Amino acid sequence: MIHSETVSIIVPVFNAEKYIEQCIKSCLDQSYKDIELIIVNDGSTDGSLAKCLQWKTDPRVQIVSIENHGVSFARNLGLRRASGKWIIFLDSDDYLLENCLEKLMSLVSADTQQIIATYTEGEVKEAELCHQTVSADEISRLCLDPINHRFQSSFYEEKPASWVSCWNKLYLNRVIQENAIAFYEGLRLSEDMLFNMDYLSCIREVVITNIPVVFYRSNEQSVTRAFHPSHLDDRMRLFRILKEREYEHASVYVISILFWEICRMETETSGNTRKQLEKIVCDYFSENKEILLAVRNLSLSNGKWQRMVYKMAAICFRYKVYFAGFFILRLYTVVTKGK
Repeated sequence: MIHSETVSIIVPVFNAEKYIEQCIKSCLDQSYKDIELIIVNDGSTDGSLAKCLQWKTDPRVQIVSIENHGVSFARNLGLRRASGKWIIFLDSDDYLLENCLEKLMSLVSADTQQIIATYTEGEVKEAELCHQTVSADEISRLCLDPINHRFQSSFYEEKPASWVSCWNKLYLNRVIQENAIAFYEGLRLSEDMLFNMDYLSCIREVVITNIPVVFYRSNEQSVTRAFHPSHLDDRMRLFRILKEREYEHASVYVISILFWEICRMETETSGNTRKQLEKIVCDYFSENKEILLAVRNLSLSNGKWQRMVYKMAAICFRYKVYFAGFFILRLYTVVTKGK
């Protein structure tokens, strides 16, 4: 049964003139018409705003233009303006798939608090539709364990981003407003995962479905695609936030994503560039042992080689045998490349 309940679509925009028209059109062309589209132009310096303004006469569209403050600030502004019962986030270089909102809303019942869907990076493949209700606690554990992200063979076997991202989920606006849930504006990385953790802590159950809702563009220029020295401060900040909020396995998550970035650093740089980056990592681990010490308690589960490799590297870094830690991560990346 389709429910006539407004869905607020929040789209932060920064220098996305190449894709923003397709993004907006995918929202307004949905078969589910009870929507409001909130576009937050986050200080774009290209032609993004001009392209957004082409839709300003559509009564379903709100366009807000601000100085650049980052994606978290833009999404929070969108949340403050949202009047819909449901919230969905969309990045400006992605787009909604045809009729996806109608499909999602067909799963809504009186008790629904969140729906987690999936996404595609290419052609949409026909598959038998599967839906399941699971506990919010179970999803929280998946969010914080990117190494052992597999849930069931029929759900997101190779798509761990389904758990941590915010752009493939339907949120109940009332839960967000009553619990003052917002994106953490002091983070440039994993801000959506933290938002999801806070949201999950306020609900009981989640509906998961293999309905694809978003075409996701993998941006090689994305801040999360490769290691940068500024990531170290963000990762440590995230670790401390997760610990303060008493989320279990915080070290599993932070070490996993940080070591994944270092793996890329080791295989995608060379010579003096690699040496300079390695020195920055060494100095930082020497000053911030908290994450490395937490790894002592990680268990090797499900025979995952990745976890064992990461733990070995963490031990090397903890005892300042840095060259061995880097070698282990580099070797692991080379051996598993393409798998």
